[in-house]
Amino acid sequence: MTDLPTSIRVAQALGITTSAFISGLTFANSYQSIPPTLQSPAPLLLRQWRYQFNFGVRTVPPLVLAVFAQMSYVAYYYYHLDDPSEAVKWTYFMAAGIATFSNIPFTFAFIMPTTKSIAKQEEIMASGVKNGVTDIGRGNGSPHDLVARWGKLSAVRGWLELTGAVIGFYALLS
Repeated sequence: MTDLPTSIRVAQALGITTSAFISGLTFANSYQSIPPTLQSPAPLLLRQWRYQFNFGVRTVPPLVLAVFAQMSYVAYYYYHLDDPSEAVKWTYFMAAGIATFSNIPFTFAFIMPTTKSIAKQEEIMASGVKNGVTDIGRGNGSPHDLVARWGKLSAVRGWLELTGAVIGFYALLS
């Protein structure tokens, strides 16, 4: 095993633990926060979801980008090693960074349409509450249905982030 510079060790540790942390945060939101929120009436449900969503938007993307940068830095280091047995690790670290980063395109491709539908429900609810309407049902396309769908799709992101952490940890141990 090659003696690694401290900066590489720090980047490995931060990249792996941050990816695992983001995964835990995402799973907690999908499996612990969303289900109880679904018990709320639509106006409260939408406010609670918006609060959780805004928190995630402020925290997760910068962390995802940090993990990608850290894993890319480590991959670059391994790519330029002269020892072929160690140099192959660059692919694992790059794969770990890409797996975690894939959260962002996944969000835009698969979650954004549901997020936009929830935003439309928020607008409908806001105008309806002014007119005395306090709930708009629970059928297909309702706030409850949309938030439940959003939670399931968000859980997929948790698996992407966890995959990044596991690949990075595997690379660290190999």
